[in-house]
Amino acid sequence: MIRAGITYILDKHFSLAKNANPNLFREKVHPHVLRHSRAMHWLEAGVDIYYIKDLLGHNDVVTTEVYAKVNTSVKRKVLEAVHKPIDGMPQTSWTEDKSMME
Repeated sequence: MIRAGITYILDKHFSLAKNANPNLFREKVHPHVLRHSRAMHWLEAGVDIYYIKDLLGHNDVVTTEVYAKVNTSVKRKVLEAVHKPIDGMPQTSWTEDKSMME
């Protein structure tokens, strides 16, 4: 299937969905949104960014890193994985302790 065919199908179903729920959608959806969403789902699922680079057909991982920079939930998971709680130490969050933010 070529890009024009995907655009046609996406526009058709987007129009139907937007007519049913106009407040849920922006003005236009492009096929790249599907590609970006899939890459974000792979990243959230823990797929290595080098595999995502190959799957998307990027020449350089720097291009693919845009997806990693955008996703804060993946960043949170990584930080939680490397910063395990230490036994006996109180666990506080910057959202709970306002002095930490200052």
